[in-house]
Amino acid sequence: MRLRFAPMILGVLLSGTAWGQLINRNIAEDDLTITFDNEEEFFLNVDNCRSRLNETYTIQGSLVNGVTLGDGELSIFFSREGATCTNDTLDECPATTLDGTCQCLDSSDTASTVSLNEELVDLWPEACETAGIYELRFVLNFYEDYGNDDSDLDQDSAAAKVIIDLDPPSAPSDPPTISPSDGALVVTFPERRGVEEYDYEVCYRLVGTEDEEILGLPDAGGDRFPAVLDAQVESASGGIGAADLPTNDALRGSYSCNCDRKEDDEFRCEGLDNGQDYEVVYAILDEAGNRSESSPRAVGVPGEVLDFAERYSGGETGGCASTRGPGVGLIALAGLGLLITMRRRRH
Repeated sequence: MRLRFAPMILGVLLSGTAWGQLINRNIAEDDLTITFDNEEEFFLNVDNCRSRLNETYTIQGSLVNGVTLGDGELSIFFSREGATCTNDTLDECPATTLDGTCQCLDSSDTASTVSLNEELVDLWPEACETAGIYELRFVLNFYEDYGNDDSDLDQDSAAAKVIIDLDPPSAPSDPPTISPSDGALVVTFPERRGVEEYDYEVCYRLVGTEDEEILGLPDAGGDRFPAVLDAQVESASGGIGAADLPTNDALRGSYSCNCDRKEDDEFRCEGLDNGQDYEVVYAILDEAGNRSESSPRAVGVPGEVLDFAERYSGGETGGCASTRGPGVGLIALAGLGLLITMRRRRH
């Protein structure tokens, strides 16, 4: 089946500024939908890129909102970032050889839904081999010709994207701030990247715990993998890929990262032993799920913390990290009052 794409339309589709151009406005962009594995944006990261590249995914595009196919034609084509679409490259549908250029995967002039199953490894075998961020685009195109005049056609499109993100965020430069609590540590940190797509995790371990596979750089305060440092230099030359970068779990090492977010900028690490020294770090997670290296460490000690009234009531021990015995505050205040009374009597 020969696909009929106007060159002007194809240019707009792949320009990055819009996915389609509507002529005669018989259908709108909202009348088309396309998903990759039921998502409009699908992410692969350092952790899962190589394993998920070999899975089979469903790509489905449909006319919606009651719009019928009529005499039109639906087609799904794909391209890697930077590929150029021409009518010649889309003549064959489905394409028999997938080479990463703009190629048709499937089409229909009888049904209002086009669906197919593909393995990403068939579309881009080297997708996980070079550090960076890349896009693979799946475009649903609708075309209907009403006559011989170019003004008598209707065409629009929608797209789903597979984003291959092998570019972990840089490590935070500041340590977290820690406040003690009974069997817990309350953690905040100063560095907020100001990007909505970023998330954060807080991790802890007993002081003195080390990871043999990690090379520590005390001056930086965190744990540093040589591969991460090398990737920042070599990724531009294509020397680092997903197999060379440490996974999220490798970056966590022996840290436990099950602290709960209580507020936007506050985490609470619970189930800890009072009186024990814990070192605490935090890390950044990008939208794809890549974890940064850990921040510099801070040390905290869980313990029961009483307010001012409790501290000086002669009741329980503690009080702002105090370990004095019961009644010490009251004894001191009573002694001071007695001294003042005696001086007044002498005068």
